[in-house]
Amino acid sequence: MYPYEYYNAKQKIDSQKNLVKNFIPGTEDFNKEFKKFIELVITVQGHSLCMDVANERKRMSKLVTSAVCEFFK
Repeated sequence: MYPYEYYNAKQKIDSQKNLVKNFIPGTEDFNKEFKKFIELVITVQGHSLCMDVANERKRMSKLVTSAVCEFFK
């Protein structure tokens, strides 16, 4: 992971969290924005989990989002 990816994610994480709170869980918009939020969390906090490859972070965020959204159905 490049340092700029980490710092960009760290700057965006709070605003993305607030954006996710505006949507109703289980909707398509919620799923889309929640996935972005999870990807930011993985970028900022997942470096110790070897999540330094951008494609792997996207796959992991998709996996977590689909698992969490199962609870809202």
